[in-house]
Amino acid sequence: MPTRRGEAKKAAECLRTALRDYNLKFGTILNDPDLASLRASPEFKELQEEARLGGEDIGYSFRRDLKLISEVQAPFRGVRRFFYVAFSAAAGISLLFTVPRLFRAIKGGDGAPDIWETVGNAGINIGGIIVLVALYFWDNKKEEEQLAQISRNETLSRLPLRLSTNRIVELVQLRDTVRPVILAGKKESVSSALQKAERFRTELLRRGVLLVPVIWGEGRTPQVEKKGFGVSKKAATALPSIGVDQGSTRI
Repeated sequence: MPTRRGEAKKAAECLRTALRDYNLKFGTILNDPDLASLRASPEFKELQEEARLGGEDIGYSFRRDLKLISEVQAPFRGVRRFFYVAFSAAAGISLLFTVPRLFRAIKGGDGAPDIWETVGNAGINIGGIIVLVALYFWDNKKEEEQLAQISRNETLSRLPLRLSTNRIVELVQLRDTVRPVILAGKKESVSSALQKAERFRTELLRRGVLLVPVIWGEGRTPQVEKKGFGVSKKAATALPSIGVDQGSTRI
């Protein structure tokens, strides 16, 4: 595999071709354990962002899947958009009939409509269109933010973690078993958080909470320490960073 030789760029290009020409599902890439190291690379993040935006170069399947999840989380967004479009169209049609009346009101003469009433109607229609269009674009922006968050959550769920048994699992595999809580930061702040949580150790263990300390070093390569509840002192050794089978790398 190109990813095991560190050829992340080449692997990303191969996957891009598979997504575009062979209808590969992006979920397959996310679930393939052999691609764990690739999923931590900048090349994969770029590929995932392209898939989230739904570009023709890599197909629309990933964006379609994200939108299905988004619809579950926000089930009435489609209904709101329908009403935004319908009411905007109604206001636009009403404005088309109001404009000729406004011209006749300005021109004056016998049978001319009241100018202030006509101006008020036109103003209401214009204001309604502006508000509804703004709400439509605001809802679109919120959907894009939600899709980006879902995509990030999916990536985070694939982060590998070394257990005290020296076995490496992805966070998603701990679902329904424990509730991992990642404590990331400088050594002093993480140590302080662990010390404060120590008095709640029994309750946290009962609730299945697993603390995962991530110590950020001064360089670009963070050191991840294996400490926390349910872990023996002998297991308090350095963990590999995200995306590495054995060793450390960038997150």
